Amino acid sequence: MNQRSLLEEELAQYLRVTEGARRIMEGIREKYRSFGRLSGILSLELTASEADFVNGLLKKHYQEGDKAGLPVKRISEAFGQTRFAEADFTKACEIYFGEPLITKKEVRDYADNQQRIYFESLAAECPSKKVREWLTASVDVDSAGGLEYIRILYRKSPILLKAYTHQLARIQRLLEGGLKTSLPILAAEATKDPHALDKDRELYRLLVLFLAWEQEVSPPENQFQLQQLFYRGGIETDIGTRTIMTYGLVGIGAEGSRGWENFRENLEPLTLSLKNLDGIKGIRPYRQGAPVIGVENPAVFMYLIQREKDLSLICTSGQLHSLDYRFIQILLQNPEQRLIYSGDFDPEGLLIADKIWAGYPNQVQLIGYEEELYQQALAEKTISPKRLRQLEKLQNPQLQEFAKAIQHTKKPGYQEYILNQLYKQVCQLAVL
Repeated sequence: MNQRSLLEEELAQYLRVTEGARRIMEGIREKYRSFGRLSGILSLELTASEADFVNGLLKKHYQEGDKAGLPVKRISEAFGQTRFAEADFTKACEIYFGEPLITKKEVRDYADNQQRIYFESLAAECPSKKVREWLTASVDVDSAGGLEYIRILYRKSPILLKAYTHQLARIQRLLEGGLKTSLPILAAEATKDPHALDKDRELYRLLVLFLAWEQEVSPPENQFQLQQLFYRGGIETDIGTRTIMTYGLVGIGAEGSRGWENFRENLEPLTLSLKNLDGIKGIRPYRQGAPVIGVENPAVFMYLIQREKDLSLICTSGQLHSLDYRFIQILLQNPEQRLIYSGDFDPEGLLIADKIWAGYPNQVQLIGYEEELYQQALAEKTISPKRLRQLEKLQNPQLQEFAKAIQHTKKPGYQEYILNQLYKQVCQLAVL
């Protein structure tokens, strides 16, 4: 080792053991990253040890707490007036940090190159041709494949992302079989974990992005689009676990509409599961051209069909599930068909109405959302602040305005208290 190298080692060691040098050295590294050379000004509020270090090096008179602007070039040159004059200060900095001084651009270029190599390897090793094509398309062009989310997973854990792509490949091969399946069954077969495709899991989101790319559509923006995406992909998310109550409707399949009319002729409600919709190409009211009435609560549903036999109704029974979305999608695929919906006056009820409207804003009409009816439907209990904040998610202008009354009173209102008023509105709109 020559004399200069020895001096550079000694300078680096001096800086390591000198109290007050650490923040200044970190600042020098950051300035080098920005400018690519020893330049710029360090702005520091000095500690006592930092003031001593700077005063000795630059012949200043700083005290603890002083705000100093320290030129990086001046610091570098100052070591030329010490016993380290022959040392290369840049080299000494690299020895101090244990790595080369590099610019931010060099850091980005290196990271981009490493990412490119990783994704090329990831695609090459993927066992599914379809998933391999999706990965390549997503990285090459930020399409519906969701490049940004894939990058987030890459930054989080390249090893985990690789595992996800292999699981996605197994999922894709299972779906190629053509049999309808559910998310838990699909997850269990592909990953040995039936919860791997729960909504809050990363693999679930990757599956959604992959299906959107495969079907050449944009990632879903609402629940109607999401459920259609799954259905077209061969996934039924509520097989046999949910039902929807209907009355006065006709289901149209390849062989006509056997069965549904029998319930209408007997003036009976018909309860359907997702399996009952297999082969159903269309749904219409018994009286063609009439609107369909949608309500949230079974009690309201039963009240209306007992009061008026010629209505066509559905009841979602609370929160919407894939069966509800699928049923409404089939019903409203006819652009002339209208759905009139009314639900409870609480945050959850308004959000249900909002989701139904958002899927088909030109075909869905919301009724009953009037302050006068709300005052008649008021309950005694108070809505918590957390639940009230859900009202901020509303998109429908009518519901946004109506929500102000709920935010003011902080009390819910329920349809059961205004059955007769609701019945009158329904009859007027259904043109009975």
